[in-house]
Amino acid sequence: MQATHRAISVIVLALLVAGAALAGWEWFWRTQGYEPALYDDRDLWSLHRERVTEVDQARNFTVAGASRIQLAFSTDAFESSMPGWTATSLAINGHYPTAVVEDLAEDDDFAGVLLVAVDARGLAHWYRDMSEPWVRHYHRDFGPQRRIERQLLTALQNRLVIVGSEFNLVRRLTGWLDGRPPPRHYTRLLHDRTISADYQQADVEGLRRHFAQGLAADYERRPAPAPGRWRAELESIGEAVSAIQARGGKVVFLRMPTSDRHWELDSENYPRDRYWNRLSEATGARTVHFADHPELAGLELPDTSHIDGRDRAAFTRSLVAILVRAGVLPDAE
Repeated sequence: MQATHRAISVIVLALLVAGAALAGWEWFWRTQGYEPALYDDRDLWSLHRERVTEVDQARNFTVAGASRIQLAFSTDAFESSMPGWTATSLAINGHYPTAVVEDLAEDDDFAGVLLVAVDARGLAHWYRDMSEPWVRHYHRDFGPQRRIERQLLTALQNRLVIVGSEFNLVRRLTGWLDGRPPPRHYTRLLHDRTISADYQQADVEGLRRHFAQGLAADYERRPAPAPGRWRAELESIGEAVSAIQARGGKVVFLRMPTSDRHWELDSENYPRDRYWNRLSEATGARTVHFADHPELAGLELPDTSHIDGRDRAAFTRSLVAILVRAGVLPDAE
């Protein structure tokens, strides 16, 4: 019995020491100005993918795309503009959305409005499977256990700095030896998987160079297919659009704003009249191009490709108004 008491005392003491150490680690990073942050992963995406078939499909607005729409769209602004509607972001940073569109088309439970933020380049064969790993994870690996684990992880990430991988003790020791403190991000993932960016905290000129140089290099590695081939390769996307719209849903392709050298490269490689302007005919979906709408074209793009967090609500309200005028969304009034 005495041995048992000693063992329990040792365990309790160890837990207290561990708790104190973790509390001290958390306190240290808070004093350095770091705050808790939510981190995206395939389980978090899957939670939102699951949601789009559980809400009222007659008032379901789902967004697919990559970082541009993830930084620009505000579910809060959308839902305040469209009372009774539910907005969900399935955008994936750095990944074009074709696989997501085709997955929703195969799901008979989805019949909402699907906004697909993409450019002509993102519909080319080079990028067709970019988001496939997320779709595959949802169908193959995501289940009750992962759902609970992700919900717990979300709660911890929202409350504790040290849950972030950058604050792992081994990584921090390595960082200190290399003189690399944890990065201070100018972007923040929000509860709805959208992202708010504060470009006042960013190296804007460096980002502008990065995007222009990276885009130019990518166009060299993956040149635009001939317009005829590009259009022919839209057949499966057109089938996905038809499947969704046959169930009463609607699909809209949105060409997000780019500017300066970024827009020049886009226009040189995928001239609008030979690519984007053929999208609606090829797929049967409605299309919206930012250049046709001054309220979108006039937004500032600090890095030539993304919208600052301060403009998210204005962008979203403008988008809602455009979709209402196009008959995609009902007039909320």
